[in-house]
Amino acid sequence: MALVEVSQLAMLLMISAQLETTLAAYNFTLPPSHCSKSCGNISIHYPFGIGDGCFRAGFNLTCTSYNHTSPRLFLGDGTVEVSEINMDKGVVYIKSPIVTMSANSTSVSAQLIDLRRWPFSFNLGALYGSYFQSLVGNSWYAVGCSAIAVLVDSNTNKTVDNCLTVCSTTQPFATDSCVLDPYGKIWDKLSLGIELTRLSQLELHLVNTSDVKVIMYDRSINADDAEEPQQDSTMKRKITGSEVNAALAWYINDYESCNEAKNKTTYACLSENSECLDAVADSDTMNTIGYMCRCSLSYSGNPYLPHGCQDSSSLTVNPASDCTTAKCGSIDIPYPFGLSEGCYRDQSFSLECDDATDPPALVYRNFYVVTNILLGEGKLELKITDHFPFYLVTSDIKTVAFIEQRTIYSWVVAYQPCKDAKKNTSTFACVDQHSLCVDDNISSNGREILGYRCECSEGYEGNPYLHNGCKDINECKSKDKYKCYGICTNTKGNYNCICPPGSYSPDPKIQNCTTDGHDKKQSLLLANVYNS
Repeated sequence: MALVEVSQLAMLLMISAQLETTLAAYNFTLPPSHCSKSCGNISIHYPFGIGDGCFRAGFNLTCTSYNHTSPRLFLGDGTVEVSEINMDKGVVYIKSPIVTMSANSTSVSAQLIDLRRWPFSFNLGALYGSYFQSLVGNSWYAVGCSAIAVLVDSNTNKTVDNCLTVCSTTQPFATDSCVLDPYGKIWDKLSLGIELTRLSQLELHLVNTSDVKVIMYDRSINADDAEEPQQDSTMKRKITGSEVNAALAWYINDYESCNEAKNKTTYACLSENSECLDAVADSDTMNTIGYMCRCSLSYSGNPYLPHGCQDSSSLTVNPASDCTTAKCGSIDIPYPFGLSEGCYRDQSFSLECDDATDPPALVYRNFYVVTNILLGEGKLELKITDHFPFYLVTSDIKTVAFIEQRTIYSWVVAYQPCKDAKKNTSTFACVDQHSLCVDDNISSNGREILGYRCECSEGYEGNPYLHNGCKDINECKSKDKYKCYGICTNTKGNYNCICPPGSYSPDPKIQNCTTDGHDKKQSLLLANVYNS
């Protein structure tokens, strides 16, 4: 067997077995002020850190510089090189490992990356209520001539996936490629390796024996390049130049779910404006392996620090006049929702109108189609399409990739009770003089959150979020809803109902007016007068 030729990056990705792996009880203390905030041009945020007291167990980093070169950041004690830490997505982008089999080699076996001792995953998902979202999805791309590439679980020596590259004799200078796509087969706590074996040139009458390279890449960040890799020269050039990034999603693994972790001294989601999501190891079984923290909608920052999630929205309290008549297809878009900045209250009420569809589709958060906005009830009627990789979980069918699923979302204007919201008149949403503030609890990822909405006062209808948005109801024109068995007269916020002259009813809003009742009442009154 020939010597293994592994790129320097792949060597760096061999993770040291000396990493401390057991996450004991972890009581949070605020990282000291001296903790490094960056390494080169890469920002560092807790739970990651460099040095004692600066990181949560399992999230230690190393910043190194060789011979006055630019600093380079590594996971752990210097083995996996980091390109970026994305706090919003919960993803670490890493320099992709590359394994090379030279043209004069017949086989290669190399370790790629070992995650058995790390709170990171090749293909991790987050559970949003009943829905599963894939955070990262790594594949392995092989390019070169005449080789079998096998992705192996080094811990069990079992094959995870394999593919074959064969070059044509009619194109002796072309190179073939194939993809190892183990989606759904690998998740966490795996040690992966690559085995490359040269095909027999004589038996297959092949030419152009070449180097064969295998690189790990994340489909979500290289989708355009890797969609048709067999015909794509861009990916091949990137492999040669080591330009492709892979991605690892992280999770907190001291408890296996949010419910188990909450109210514990080790709970990681410390910001009051953060949410906890279960980390899912397998989309088939939906088994959880830990949890992750995210800032709530309209908040950004670091959910792992007290007060780390800050309001990132710039409020629009007085939208322009042309915003209030916005439509998408047949759907009216009332403020606080809107299509452009300055027309919606904050980013959480931002919508998009997709004119490419027939009829145009009103889209919320990229993958929901809005079918109705119930302003008074604080509801959004939504239709989830196949444009987003979610899976519907039911009791009898564990995972069903759905094409369309209807659902309803409840919303509040802000996570404040009315008594607190009213204190700030510049941001208070119930601006119409005939509006009411209503406290409302909504459920978000299993947590009850108190907020408020606005309603028009009784006798008014319209939009309480706009000045002069609540209009007086003419009850007399809606006889089915507002009963009157006599003469109806509209008033501001109400209506009067009286019997015609010569008739009587105890309550003409409930009972018919009759002349019999009027005569009996008159007779009774006269009798009382004469008797007195």
